[in-house]
Amino acid sequence: MLRTLFSHRAQPEEVLSLRPFAIVGLLSLLVFTAGATLGARHLSENFETMERLSAKQRAQQQLHAFEADLSQLAISAREYAQSDEALRHLRSAEPAPGTPSPTPEALANMRLNVALVTDGNGKVLSSFLYERGTSAPQSPAPPDVLEDLLPQARNADALADLPASRRIVVSKRGAIAIAAAQIGSADKSDPSGHYLLFGRYIDDEFMARVSHITDLPVHWIGLAESGNRLSAAAGDWITAPDASETYVEPAGGNRLASLALVRSPDGKPLAVLASENPRTFTAFGHSITWTLIVGLTVPLFAFGGVLSWLLIRLRRSQQSRAMAEARYRKVADQLSDIIMLVDMQSLKIIEINHAALRSIGYSESEVEELTALDVFPDLSREALAQEPENGRRICQSRLRRRDGSEHDAEVAVSEFRDEKQRLLCLVGYDVSHRRAAEEQQKANQRRLLHMAQHDPLTGLPNRLFLRSRFPRVIRNAQDSHRGIALIYVDVDHFKNINDSLGHGHGDRLLQVVAQRLRNTVGSQDSVVRMGGDEFVIVATLMPEAASIDMLAQRIQASICAPIVVDDTPLAVTASMGLAVYPRDGMDLDLLLKHADIALYQAKEAGRHCHRFFDPHMDVRVSEDVALEQALRHALGTRQFYVEFQPVVDLRSNRLASVEALLRWNHPELGQIPPARFVPIAERTGLIGQLGQFALENVLHQMRAWLDVGVACVPVAINVAPHQLVGSDFADLVKRLTAEVGIEPRWLRFEITESALLQNVSQVVGTLNQLREIGSQILIDDFGTGYSGLSYLTKLPVDTVKIDRSFVTSMMKGAKDEAVISSIIDMAAKLGLVTIAEGIETREQALLLKRLGCNFAQGYFFSRPLSARRCRRLLQKMHSLTGSPHHTQTVPQQVSMSSETGRLASIR
Repeated sequence: MLRTLFSHRAQPEEVLSLRPFAIVGLLSLLVFTAGATLGARHLSENFETMERLSAKQRAQQQLHAFEADLSQLAISAREYAQSDEALRHLRSAEPAPGTPSPTPEALANMRLNVALVTDGNGKVLSSFLYERGTSAPQSPAPPDVLEDLLPQARNADALADLPASRRIVVSKRGAIAIAAAQIGSADKSDPSGHYLLFGRYIDDEFMARVSHITDLPVHWIGLAESGNRLSAAAGDWITAPDASETYVEPAGGNRLASLALVRSPDGKPLAVLASENPRTFTAFGHSITWTLIVGLTVPLFAFGGVLSWLLIRLRRSQQSRAMAEARYRKVADQLSDIIMLVDMQSLKIIEINHAALRSIGYSESEVEELTALDVFPDLSREALAQEPENGRRICQSRLRRRDGSEHDAEVAVSEFRDEKQRLLCLVGYDVSHRRAAEEQQKANQRRLLHMAQHDPLTGLPNRLFLRSRFPRVIRNAQDSHRGIALIYVDVDHFKNINDSLGHGHGDRLLQVVAQRLRNTVGSQDSVVRMGGDEFVIVATLMPEAASIDMLAQRIQASICAPIVVDDTPLAVTASMGLAVYPRDGMDLDLLLKHADIALYQAKEAGRHCHRFFDPHMDVRVSEDVALEQALRHALGTRQFYVEFQPVVDLRSNRLASVEALLRWNHPELGQIPPARFVPIAERTGLIGQLGQFALENVLHQMRAWLDVGVACVPVAINVAPHQLVGSDFADLVKRLTAEVGIEPRWLRFEITESALLQNVSQVVGTLNQLREIGSQILIDDFGTGYSGLSYLTKLPVDTVKIDRSFVTSMMKGAKDEAVISSIIDMAAKLGLVTIAEGIETREQALLLKRLGCNFAQGYFFSRPLSARRCRRLLQKMHSLTGSPHHTQTVPQQVSMSSETGRLASIR
């Protein structure tokens, strides 16, 4: 047998000692225990610190909410004092003592309890007290009430300069917040020298509003009250000369108390706003700490056990190694590899294994006459005589068998010194099958790489290909001193096509668009599908901006060309954003970001256009982020309100209904149009809260009109797609209308045409529920989507609102007029009512009436009205007709004036 394997016997080895490993393991365990203990303690302390910071923030939040509510009292006092009504009331012939001002209705609306009117010397001219639950105010106010408030009335000017939370007085009837203002004209040109003082008791109802705003259980604790439930530590905080506004202390039962200090007008501590919350951060921290300790301890002990097991196994393997070497003799003859010993001088084969004899087809006697070169003909004496590196080298050679057949082989050559001669050990492997497998593997890898870097639907390169190739594109541009245009292309309204026609049509449309893009650009340019309906074009060697603009126009023209998919004609446009290297970025990520920002601006501009990136666009993105934060803070505040725009019956000239329009008046930015904040609300998921606010506001306004005897008309409310999909919107409408006492049949819900194509089954289900409770459904901006009139037969719709773009263009030519006429005729055949939006001229109104349009809405009739002006309009309609019915005839003599709340007539 082979002397390389069997000429040396295994020598006994020194038995491995396990004692040093045991000592090191014990020390490691001690170090880990100490580290885990200190780490757990530090982690717990960090969570407790976070808990206290959160509690302080809650205390600050409840103080801000408290001040916000009181600020409304000062605003009400100032607005009423500077109103012409207050000045006329004061200067009317010596008002009788005890005559209340303002009226009880205004008192209820402003949530007042006490009101005083004094002259410049502090003499009370009129006063009243209004207590919740009573039917009428008490006038004049009782002496004990006046006794507590007169000192503050005499100091009205100084009182007006104090923060809202400092204008609180403790009276015999409890703590009361006050606000004072001098009565005069609105432009401050006619001061009267008299003062108006409003008071609001800080009672349970007041604290309930603060709790609702902060979503915290806030309580008022007066410091003068006996048994005020404050701890000694809280008392020390209050009496400290430099006491902060907020304080946090344990409240027992694993809870934290958040305290906010309220001071009197002279700066002395007056009361505390308190709320208690569970220690969620601390409990979470303890849970995390124990989880980490257990998570680290278990693997550590597992690792120690595995290591101990390995050491024991190693020790046993040393003991059995000598026994294993004896078994190698039997294994050598079972190998399929060719193993031979060759004399280094003559290259004669001295020994060879039985597997080699079977492989090459020679007998043992025949092998004795052969050399290594007879079996491996590609080897040479010089190659075998070279000193092998690391004692072994691999040579490539053919393997020649006795029958003359040859196969690819690898030969491992190593030198072996016998006691008598120098030998070479040659181990040959038949690698023909492996070579074939390697070639197949390389082909597979090339195919997989192509599949990984190309889109299976369109065959275009994908994002991975773009990232791998773009550095080379940049190097070529740098060498040629030319620019690169990166064009981000997005197919407009592709989702609508997918939803209305199916994904099969959408996929084939994308294939057509991809082929057109590929045919439009040059051979040196790349077209990449980024995913969905988004493509990126890398146009290289672009010399100037004009060339890039021309390329963008060619791309737009190629996409806009008529497309027919499965006998269905489609009109497709695209929006594009362009970024240029090196002006707009030096790497792919920055160029993609800037092109995406430019694409967003193209969509904002109405789609079907392209925009070059400009640094100001990045500012616009930042503005959107800031506007989103402002929107989140504005929710639940008085920044949002609702206006109402009338809808007129063109046939009878009657006021048919009104549309509720949500408005946002930011304290710093002013009026923010819905076109700015609605898309942000939809993108961030806040649209649901805005929609619910609008619905609640409309219902309460309708209730207020009915309560004062104003005849209401149906009110249309815009509903976002998000509210109709996967929600209980119909249940919300039923609950809110029941709470306010308004029948759902007085409500109409407007949805956009695109909303009908999103999750059709869920949207249709919600719309059916709304119609079942009596509400009507209107399609807003009809004609701008992909649904078509035939699609309306499948939807629960009552009314179609023709988009203002058709109304604007219908006076320019017969074609536009024909479009509107066809919409009106088809809607009539389907049993639907039509409303035209954006009527700005008398000619438009008359033409729509002649075409058979049912209703109209626009600035020609009235601009959006505030709730007060809308009420005046409803009262005017009622008084002119004398009929309580909700649709009233608009007489000929009523002229157009949104300022006075009256409508224009087209008779």
